[in-house]
Amino acid sequence: MTIYARDELTKLWTVRLYDDYKDILYWHRIKMETPIIRIVDYKTFWGRWNPEQNTIEISRTLITSYPWHVVLDVLKHEMAHKYVSAFYKDADRHGPYFKKACDSLGVPEWARSASGTLENNNAIDWRNDTILDTTEDRMLQRIEKLLALAESANEHEASLAMQRVQEIYARYNVDRIKDKRPAKMVYSTITRGLKKISAAEAKIFSILHEFFFVEVIYLDSFNAAKGQSIKAVEILGTRENILTSEYIYHFLWNHLELLWQEFKKSHRVSSKEKRSYQLGLLNGFSTKLKNQEIIPVEMRSQTLTIKNMDLQLNEFTKMRHPSVSRTSTSRSGVNGNTYHAGEARGKNINIHKGISRSTGNLGRFLN
Repeated sequence: MTIYARDELTKLWTVRLYDDYKDILYWHRIKMETPIIRIVDYKTFWGRWNPEQNTIEISRTLITSYPWHVVLDVLKHEMAHKYVSAFYKDADRHGPYFKKACDSLGVPEWARSASGTLENNNAIDWRNDTILDTTEDRMLQRIEKLLALAESANEHEASLAMQRVQEIYARYNVDRIKDKRPAKMVYSTITRGLKKISAAEAKIFSILHEFFFVEVIYLDSFNAAKGQSIKAVEILGTRENILTSEYIYHFLWNHLELLWQEFKKSHRVSSKEKRSYQLGLLNGFSTKLKNQEIIPVEMRSQTLTIKNMDLQLNEFTKMRHPSVSRTSTSRSGVNGNTYHAGEARGKNINIHKGISRSTGNLGRFLN
């Protein structure tokens, strides 16, 4: 692994910020000149826009203390100030022109704050300052109790509990979308810090997108500490759907490894079969969800899926990512026998509660 000196890292970060600046303008279809971008040793501010010097300054402390997607949202905040200067010729700091600029650049709510202090750590994570309403909390509590039942050694009882979870979850979201109930839309970034997303991980994200009422966007991100480009995925949706999706993601990711080790030991297969077996597991689990999904009959005939009718989610996603990037999972190169063995086992996977925070329990959900 290459280890860079401080000055070398600073150059890498600066080049990356210039590239991201241009990419943000490209994806949001905005034409605006490129300013000078500097990394400075601010201890109290995330970033600053200096119109007199046509300079955006980004805090070194921000880069070394937070994930790159946070750095980009701060960059977008400063770009919004430049946008106001360029297109409205106004000194408006955080008023209506600034709000319009933030809308145009996809700046999230937390990054629109007039406060630029690094002390406000809670601002960057919606989990720290968001209280679920009664309906949301009741739904999550019911699911939590059912997931506890899904730990049952009785396979029939565990399967029924999982089916009931799917029914409650689907009906809750269908009713929310049909009734057009206002919902708080948020996003969460997931990355394993690698240059490539594996086929198994991509399949998990596909399952989240298909069954758990979230949007999934693939991103090119950056590991500032290593000076390396990496892949990341952003999931978008309501607070309760993001909490659920994060839990499902981490449960499946860790469960895949456990099931593979069991299969490898009992069947004495080569490590080369891992991809085939895990893709089979996930396809079997996906088939199980399809068979269990409870959607009102009157809505099954719609040409659009229920999720596509979620106008709030669609608008939020379009604001964040005007040009959507998704990937698909290919079965090419898999071993048929191993794949089908995994598929059969995957149909018996039950998501349950009995795992620790480090292996799949995130946020308020399932403490």
